[in-house]
Amino acid sequence: MGNIRKLRLPAIGLTLGLVAAACAGGTTDELGGTTSTPAQTNTAAPPSATTKTSPSTPTTTGQPLTTSSPTPVTTTIPTTSSEVEEHESAGHAEEAANVGEMAEMAEEMMESMPDSMAEMAEEMMESMPDSMADMAEAMPDSMEEAAQAAGEMIESMPDDMGEMAEAMPDSMEEAAETAGEMMESMPDDMGEMAEAMPDSMEEAAETAGEMMESMPDSMAEAAQDIAEEMADSMPSGMSGMMGMMMGMMSPSTPLPACTDRPLTVLPLTQEKILGVVPLGHLKPPEHTQPTDHIYLSIPGYLQLLAPSVNLYSAGNGRVTRVSRTDYDQDGNTWSDWNLTIGVCDGREIRYGHVSTVSSAIQEASNASRTGRCDTYGYGTNQYQYCSADVSVDVVAGDLLGTVGGLDTTNTQLDMWAYDNEMAPLAFINSAAQPSDAKQVVCPLDWFTEDLSQFLYGIRRETHLGAPFPADSAVGCGKTLNDVAGTAKGLWYSATEAGETWQDQLALVDDNTRSDRQAISVASTVADPGFWLFVAASSGTVNRDFAQVQAGSGIHCYSSFTVESSGVQASSDRFLIEVVDDDTLRIERQTGSCSGSLAFSSPFEYRRS
Repeated sequence: MGNIRKLRLPAIGLTLGLVAAACAGGTTDELGGTTSTPAQTNTAAPPSATTKTSPSTPTTTGQPLTTSSPTPVTTTIPTTSSEVEEHESAGHAEEAANVGEMAEMAEEMMESMPDSMAEMAEEMMESMPDSMADMAEAMPDSMEEAAQAAGEMIESMPDDMGEMAEAMPDSMEEAAETAGEMMESMPDDMGEMAEAMPDSMEEAAETAGEMMESMPDSMAEAAQDIAEEMADSMPSGMSGMMGMMMGMMSPSTPLPACTDRPLTVLPLTQEKILGVVPLGHLKPPEHTQPTDHIYLSIPGYLQLLAPSVNLYSAGNGRVTRVSRTDYDQDGNTWSDWNLTIGVCDGREIRYGHVSTVSSAIQEASNASRTGRCDTYGYGTNQYQYCSADVSVDVVAGDLLGTVGGLDTTNTQLDMWAYDNEMAPLAFINSAAQPSDAKQVVCPLDWFTEDLSQFLYGIRRETHLGAPFPADSAVGCGKTLNDVAGTAKGLWYSATEAGETWQDQLALVDDNTRSDRQAISVASTVADPGFWLFVAASSGTVNRDFAQVQAGSGIHCYSSFTVESSGVQASSDRFLIEVVDDDTLRIERQTGSCSGSLAFSSPFEYRRS
């Protein structure tokens, strides 16, 4: 049995990884909703070509979600978007339970596994290829001892798996309370097993995936069946986390190597794209900081009442993640979807404010075992966000769903592009940014040249119903504005500002006109809004933020343009002083910048 126990080790590691994920708990949800979309494919339509108009699809927004947990999880809103920029910053690593929970659930699961499953595991281990044996040989002694202990536990397992459910605590809170006691009474060999677990569930998932890929097909299927049987016997919250690990370890075909321009089809038919809002859009308080995505405006967006239009895959790839957000803003409720698509190895695009999704995506999200939900918001603006990992292969031009619809407020398609192979964007306060926001690039540059040229040609912002075309120097816009040692960039209130987002201040470039800059305020200094002005290269009035250095004294900003959103912008002035590299003072006053400049009751902001 000595050799067999060594070979059993990877499978035990896999089981423990699954158990640890299960212990993390979390609420689960099938991303419900009804969709009706025709089986249709869009073809690339260069600007010079005649584009076929696809018929609109009747839409039915998703129904309110019903979670299996009476108390939803509350999380912090991402700092770059009110529409929940996929919550990547709240990744699954945060859900890992403490070692006590892992050990407790591992022991209970081991004790409840039927003999047939133990025998199946033994047969699987005996037939593992040499590469798995080599992996086992490379494990430290402490892991071998842990594996031996686990083997002895397997031999003594009861026949009835129902005992596992009876032994489960009534709530995960009880499990957490007893975890410490379990650790104190745990024999040494179990302690060694817990200590040998991977530091993060991502490592466990990667190891599990490698193991699955190296197994013969029959063994991989058997392992999956075992994991599914375990998950089915667990409470819903635990089975959701078990499903997360199962989804992560399932083998899938790698995406192809990247090309410079992997997007060959417009996501909406050409005549339905009325404008492109570049990166860096401002709309305080939820978009006090420049947005990390572009917008494609559809007919009816000015009236905030847009008929439904079809949404297509811009390139070949795989839908890897879906989410749905239920909105409740001042009593108005609606829902929309968010789709993440891997277009090649290391690159992803994401669609936001999708009103309905295709039946294939709907079915995959319902079938996913990785679903979970969070709630968040401020004041009368509340949201419920549910997400799931999926795997749906798509071809450029495939119909993915619809955008707009008279029963929703969705009048623009949000679009992100992430290059996960590039060096992260160098925000001064990097910790305040979600991880995906640091990998943002311009989606327009990934389209074939003819489509990219068309999209660049319709870049604009709209204020008070009037379009403001973007100049050539702005390009696609930008999210990163930070310039160390100056006023330019992102700042955060030094005092408590209440709800999430409310502490933000952005002194940044305008996203359509290269000669203008903006003071974007979430709260504290003024009511939410932004104030635009023409930047000066000298003096202390309207000076370019990048030239306002620490210790250079008070600078004044006024003469704001008509498209500024701030209340009474024409009579406002702001005094700004950079005290040091990490400290800024700002105050909103009434009047022009003539005469003496002095603070009365300034507010202090910090870089971090």
